[in-house]
Amino acid sequence: IPVGQFETLPFLDPDVKFHANHPPHSQPGDMYVRPPPPAAYPNDPYGRPPERHESASPAISEQEFEEIFQRNKTVSSSAISRAVQDASAGDFASAIETLVTAISLIKQSKIAGDDRCKILISSLQDTLHGIEEKSYGSK
Repeated sequence: IPVGQFETLPFLDPDVKFHANHPPHSQPGDMYVRPPPPAAYPNDPYGRPPERHESASPAISEQEFEEIFQRNKTVSSSAISRAVQDASAGDFASAIETLVTAISLIKQSKIAGDDRCKILISSLQDTLHGIEEKSYGSK
């Protein structure tokens, strides 16, 4: 095996060269970003980085929770009523837009992860799917 700035490895294509001063994970000009070698994560037998857990949303008061939840309930019920009204009039695009917007608003709220908000979102999605099916049938 030739020694010098570049080394050729016999089990590889002879035209493939590795820079002797750089380990494979940091080859200059390498178009693939490779993770550091497994030794970088000694606590895991497979060399994987530790799992990342998103921090929980900051605690909010019961009063703030109730205010947000009531707002989400109002958004949900108003959106469903409006969407059903628009769809009945044949304005499926407006009905769909109303529901998508309501879903987005509730998902962005501080309490989106609460089971009751998930139920609101599920109801909106069910209504959305029903209106989408009707809109396809009307074409």
